[in-house]
Amino acid sequence: MSLTNVTENIVQERKCIEFEDFKRFKLSKDKKYDKQYSKIYNARLKALRDVLTKNALSKWGDYKILTIKNLAELVDHHESSIIIGTIYKHQLLKPSILKEYADEAQVKSQPASKFFSTEKDNLYIEDEVQRVMLSGGHVHPMEIVTGVVCAVLGYQLDDGTFWVEDYCLPGICPKKISTIDIKSPVSTSSSSSLFSDKYSSKKLLLLSGLDLYNTPDSMQFELLTEWITGIAGNDDSQENSGSICQVIFAGNSMRGTIETFEHTGFSGPKNKYTAAAKDTILAANRFDDIVNEIVQACCVLVMPGECDPTNYSLPQQPIHPAILPKSSKYKTLNVTTNPWIGKIDDKIVAGSSGQIIRDIMKVSSLFNLSPLEWLEKTLIWRNEGQNIRLISIPKFSETQQAVIVDLETLETSTITFGSCWKGNNDYDDIDDDNRDDDKSDDDDDDDDPNKTDKFNLYSNKSMNYGIDSDNDDLM
Repeated sequence: MSLTNVTENIVQERKCIEFEDFKRFKLSKDKKYDKQYSKIYNARLKALRDVLTKNALSKWGDYKILTIKNLAELVDHHESSIIIGTIYKHQLLKPSILKEYADEAQVKSQPASKFFSTEKDNLYIEDEVQRVMLSGGHVHPMEIVTGVVCAVLGYQLDDGTFWVEDYCLPGICPKKISTIDIKSPVSTSSSSSLFSDKYSSKKLLLLSGLDLYNTPDSMQFELLTEWITGIAGNDDSQENSGSICQVIFAGNSMRGTIETFEHTGFSGPKNKYTAAAKDTILAANRFDDIVNEIVQACCVLVMPGECDPTNYSLPQQPIHPAILPKSSKYKTLNVTTNPWIGKIDDKIVAGSSGQIIRDIMKVSSLFNLSPLEWLEKTLIWRNEGQNIRLISIPKFSETQQAVIVDLETLETSTITFGSCWKGNNDYDDIDDDNRDDDKSDDDDDDDDPNKTDKFNLYSNKSMNYGIDSDNDDLM
């Protein structure tokens, strides 16, 4: 008598969601470069003037609110008053095309610098008509950047500068109480688990910095595609991967670094440049293969990064379909701009590949603040008009980590695709059925500290935000 084990086939159905690309940063064929930033600054000042007026009067009481032009009309120049305007920071180390040209022509050398802020920087506040220099120690140049709209309290000195006694910012938008806020509060505690709720319906998977140009073929990419497509893991793992309704590659997928060449003597490294171009093509083909596997099972959004093959200046335009010939055949692939804003399900999602925050960090030189903290500062400066969840995505090529976002609760968590090393690691194996619970079988290999126990997929207990100080791509 023979017995046959019958295994029930469980089919995981991936949920469909609404997707809309607002195409806000898509440039027309007739590109125009004659517009200046002044209109943008004036529009933001006009939009935030009433908010700052209310905040200033609430904080300081009944002071006169004047324009910069009206300061000269005061009888007593030392009478304190309030000015509302846009901050401009004058920086000596800020890159200039004229300085670069002078450096190249060996007229005057410009010292190379990774950061452009110094103690000698000067702050100005300007409105629609004119500007005035700020003095005093209440507004530190390293804590603020050009374009921030604020209100300052103080008086004008005899030398024409405005002495700042205090200042205030627009602040974060008032939080709107909603049904989600009451019934499903956003969790940011480390006790929350990626797999705590099997029935959580819709999730996003965010990745950045695959850097296939500098990353050899590795098991991490196979684990990534197999988990998303439902091949890897047990039933619970497949059920949770089935809840991923959108995968977002947030830039620098093909390349994570850029090689620069001087114009002088450029013919020398030309062969090296040609070889780099060939390697970039190979990296693009590898990325196309990865995306091609995923788009057959899930919707994918590909955003270009600073080093990907598209235009360098912001806004970067979508990667050309010819670079992704295999995956571009599927309607489930969306190639977008950088920055990008659109609608996924009932949520507005906006993101960039990180250049904006990195530029803010360059002109601030506050090394003790993380990219996520600078991203939070943009909310205090009110560069956004919505209640949002801030997410900083780690570089996948270095951490093998991706970020999962629950679209219902906005809860975030990280998931790692990599090898489980021997030692005291604080990891939970997702594939419980394949885990070797017999510790005695591994006793012979304990002397090798570098031995890979097995390749597996694990969830990092340290949840919430993934931060990489070298290359943060932000959603």
